[in-house]
Amino acid sequence: MVNNFGYTLRYRQKYDEFAGIGSADNVMDSKYDITIKFRDPDLEKSLSTSLSVGAEFDSIAKKPEMEADISPYGIIYTNSIKVKPKVKDFGPFADLFEPTLESYATLYPELPGLTLPADSTIAPVAGLTILEEKVEPVILVLEGGAEMEVAFSVFYMNGEALVSEISFDFDTEYDVKDDAGNKTE
Repeated sequence: MVNNFGYTLRYRQKYDEFAGIGSADNVMDSKYDITIKFRDPDLEKSLSTSLSVGAEFDSIAKKPEMEADISPYGIIYTNSIKVKPKVKDFGPFADLFEPTLESYATLYPELPGLTLPADSTIAPVAGLTILEEKVEPVILVLEGGAEMEVAFSVFYMNGEALVSEISFDFDTEYDVKDDAGNKTE
């Protein structure tokens, strides 16, 4: 994960079977996702930060998303784009890239613009890996009939519960246009 200049690069893979942290009986899923996020307390800055996927990965890219994280410190707006490779098509994540910005730039072309040396390595922040237990989706019906998908997560570090999170999704249109003048959502 790289966490510099407001950008976070995240790799996530689910377990098919989880027997415990570090257990040889753990079985990983054949799918994983790699997400780049730009986070800022300024909504306009987050919305206007361009995020794209390299041509080789265009077929597995998801639509860019905007999130708002609400915490005691205020609101942080996150603009993100994700790819979801499958092991059978792209190989294991560990074989996909060298752990450098230059290599990851084949996936996310914005990375070289971070003004870090091309040979900078990408590794877990502070050497840590976080485990997330997630229950989803739960449908929350609001007054007036609007529905939201809700997920409940608990994040663990070194076997200890670190933080809990409740997240929800709903569709909203922003009156923001991209470089071609198209309205974005």
